[in-house]
Amino acid sequence: MAQRKAGGEGSSQRLSSKEASLFRQLVRFYESKLYRKAIKSADQILKKHPDHGETLAMKGLATSSTGKKEEAYQLAREGLKKDLQSHVCWHVYGLLYRSDRNYREAIKCYRNALRLDPGNLQIMRDLALLQVQIRDLHGHLETRQQLLHQKAGNRNNWIGLAVANHLCKRYTIAVQLIDGYLTIHEGGTSTEERYEMSELLLYKAWVLEEGNMLEEAIAQLDKHANEIVDKVGAKEQKARILAALGRHEEARELYLQLLGFMPDNAQYHDQLCQCVVAMAQTAGGPPENALLELYRQLQKDYPNSAACKRAPLSWLKVGEGFESAFQQYVAPLLTNGVPSIFEDVSPLMHSDEKARHIRSFFDDMLAHDKDTVKGLSSMFLAQVHARTGKQQDALNLAEQAIALLPAFPEAKLVKARILQQFGAVKEAAKIAEEAAEMDPSDRCANSVAVTLLFEAGDAERASTLAETFTKDKDAQGRILNGLDDMQCSWFALGGGRCFMQKGKIQEALNRFTVLRDFFEDFQEDQFDFHLYCLRKTTLRTYIEALRFIDSMRERQEFQDASLESIKALLALHDNEDLFREFKSSKTAGVGDIQKGVEDLSVSGTLKEGKEKQLGEPDKIKPTFKVGNPLEQACELVMQLEKNAPLAPTTHMMAFSVQARRGKWLLALRAMKHLCVLAPGSPEAHQVTARFWHAYNASLSAEGSEEIPTLVRTVVDAMRPSNLESVLEEQRQLCKVGGICAHAAAMEGVVLQQPERKDEAFSELVKALKLRALNDEGLPQLDHSECVRIHKEILLLHPSKIDNLGYLERVVLEKPLACTKHALAWVQVCATYFPHSDYFQKQNGA
Repeated sequence: MAQRKAGGEGSSQRLSSKEASLFRQLVRFYESKLYRKAIKSADQILKKHPDHGETLAMKGLATSSTGKKEEAYQLAREGLKKDLQSHVCWHVYGLLYRSDRNYREAIKCYRNALRLDPGNLQIMRDLALLQVQIRDLHGHLETRQQLLHQKAGNRNNWIGLAVANHLCKRYTIAVQLIDGYLTIHEGGTSTEERYEMSELLLYKAWVLEEGNMLEEAIAQLDKHANEIVDKVGAKEQKARILAALGRHEEARELYLQLLGFMPDNAQYHDQLCQCVVAMAQTAGGPPENALLELYRQLQKDYPNSAACKRAPLSWLKVGEGFESAFQQYVAPLLTNGVPSIFEDVSPLMHSDEKARHIRSFFDDMLAHDKDTVKGLSSMFLAQVHARTGKQQDALNLAEQAIALLPAFPEAKLVKARILQQFGAVKEAAKIAEEAAEMDPSDRCANSVAVTLLFEAGDAERASTLAETFTKDKDAQGRILNGLDDMQCSWFALGGGRCFMQKGKIQEALNRFTVLRDFFEDFQEDQFDFHLYCLRKTTLRTYIEALRFIDSMRERQEFQDASLESIKALLALHDNEDLFREFKSSKTAGVGDIQKGVEDLSVSGTLKEGKEKQLGEPDKIKPTFKVGNPLEQACELVMQLEKNAPLAPTTHMMAFSVQARRGKWLLALRAMKHLCVLAPGSPEAHQVTARFWHAYNASLSAEGSEEIPTLVRTVVDAMRPSNLESVLEEQRQLCKVGGICAHAAAMEGVVLQQPERKDEAFSELVKALKLRALNDEGLPQLDHSECVRIHKEILLLHPSKIDNLGYLERVVLEKPLACTKHALAWVQVCATYFPHSDYFQKQNGA
């Protein structure tokens, strides 16, 4: 809170000494979080001075802390009207906005406060925190400069300005500021002071490194080696800089020293190998010999290190020592009963020669006299066969592993994952649940079982099983948002998808809302660290945290939630009957909507209702309101374009939304971005065919005169002169890919030449049969892809291709048109996937 005498300079109102004392008491009560006493003090002042603006504002601030937001804003606005020239009123108004996370409005208020009281350090500090929170880096730099100018003796002002320059990539100035600080502030002798000085020195070296002043960074680390407490961090940084300078021999020695601290650190091994390879290439010799000699010595020095035995397997070749090294590494794992061998070794199988040897090795281990070795070998081979599409062989080996390893829940989990891969989700969930019951303390088994139960549609059982590791429960033992408090993204995502399968759109919407709120919480949680990290001088970690926050929405969980949201909103937009039914329900859910939609997902941003009172039963509250589905989908697309611009799915969805809005330039931009990111891909062909079909249809449709002439000119200028040949070339490339690529090619044929619909679908079914027979070495079939094609392409209303060129995505439980091609597709897939819940049900129907 800005400290000042009430009614001082710049204010149009003054208080008597008694009321001024009460005002100071009011501020103290607020700062001590005694809000009711603060309100009482404000009321005492307002009895004699009902129009005192600063008191009204402070009463509003205290009222806000009691949860009465509307009343608080009303009081603050009233106070501001009474005393527009008071910086206290503007500061309080900004604090209210800040408490509601409306940082941009808060910044405006702080700037007005500073205009009235330019030297107020408290307001300047608050402003700087908000500016870095919203990444107004240049404004933050300007504020930090003013802070240092006002109070040059404060160490945080020096460090804060150095960090501000670093964030703005003004590395030289940042280094000069750190040097200036070090000349006037000598480090102390206490442990805390030595640590803070050490962190500052390492931070300076890091700034020099990022500013490409590598030699200066090395000199900095060498000069202050005795003062730096974090010896490991200093060695890591120096080794990284030496490698960047091409001084690989010196870097190699440092990485060897680091391995002495942590011989199983995979990053050290990777960097060490790069240095040795670079040295060998410089010397003109084969790097394999140098690496082999190095790791022989490392294995002698660290005989218990698994990483020293695993690292050579990445570069050794079959026939040149790989066989013996592999046996030396894997044999002890089998003997000791380590179940995670497949996850460890499977990356090596990208090489065909190594894959053949590894399979041969585990085939031989099946004849071992020890059950543990035979069981783990069966588990490994089961996963190998599942990866290559040999379903029955994989399941037989998984059964054998379960029989040999009755006490290993991992054996049942392997079988569950294999069944899930080939579509038997219900049976997979049952087996995974049995695995979880074998060891109730195994969180991994529990999580796998919960995930499969969600996929099987049993949300209630999945939630009950997940509660095993949730301590926050009420008197009846019911969960109280524990998994949400733990920000468990996979649980929220799985729950949302499960509810959508069951047609419970509002419940699914709420789960996706919770997931998206996790990222909002991550964003807000950084606020407290802007000042704390400067005070504690943990500057390297602070900068890394800021960069993580800036990139966290690139994570797949956030993208999945947004993509599912857009799909659902577009489905509601496209189907007016479904949308009316959705809106007419009292709870905004639509109950059994399966008859209208099968595969939707919704997401949003949690606005209110987040907190839950202790003892309240676990129930999902409506937190997302669908207004205009298309415009809300557009907002989500804009978020994706900002946070995940390199993901092809972002631009596919952007095209879908903008084409529906009739924004053809934005749709064209999305198509161009996709073609640049994934040239020659089936997605690029699909969107290209859809765009030109939809745009051409819009030109001939009613209301085409509404398309501006400028838009027509730009789009026509981007149209390829040989569009048909371009699309045909893309289709030929798609046909040699997976079944989804072939389906995209056939969809393009139907869009461009509707009269060839029967021919195109016949060719698609033929392609499925060839892949089912594994003919001509074509890619193997994927169950989820086959299901998606059946739902989205083959199960259609007759001639249901709308005027935007999109195939109908709203799939009926009993489709009006189950063509011969859809039936043929189901029959082939039911034969290829004999355990599939979906295709066996469709085939039976």
